[in-house]
Amino acid sequence: MLRYFFYSLIVIFFFSSLSISAEWNDTNTNNISLKKYDKNNVDPTARELDTVALAVRNMKKADKIYEKGKKDKAKKHYEKAIEYLLKANKELVLNENILHYLAHSHERIELNEEAEIYYNLALEVNPDNNLINHSLGIFYVQTSKLEKANKTLNTMKNCNCEEFQSLKNYIEKNT
Repeated sequence: MLRYFFYSLIVIFFFSSLSISAEWNDTNTNNISLKKYDKNNVDPTARELDTVALAVRNMKKADKIYEKGKKDKAKKHYEKAIEYLLKANKELVLNENILHYLAHSHERIELNEEAEIYYNLALEVNPDNNLINHSLGIFYVQTSKLEKANKTLNTMKNCNCEEFQSLKNYIEKNT
């Protein structure tokens, strides 16, 4: 009789530990389900991050093509990147990185007014972002807005960063 009681305890303990183990795995998989992937059931933020990733992929491809001097071919990829970024921007409103990418893409396809608007929007979100300030300063030099380039440089003077020195050298070299 005692032996059956012992076996029963061992079986109960074994199955309860399996149950606890299964619960632990469920909570530590970040709620990944085994359901078939369905775009409509994805968290909107995750879906927009996928969209941003597609945009960045198109931008990188466009940048490589652009650097080879094939601006017309690169333009198609920048336009596709802009399409993805605008979708992402609807969900992740006023994200400084998305706005910066939009500015860069518009700049490369020579939509300078739009590029300037997106650079300034990105800086409204985070005025201390040295990379965006640097990009805007370079943009101003390339569009012959030297006064604005110097003003942008001036906003960065206390950062003691690589972007400041790079922009300063770029302004000196191109004026």
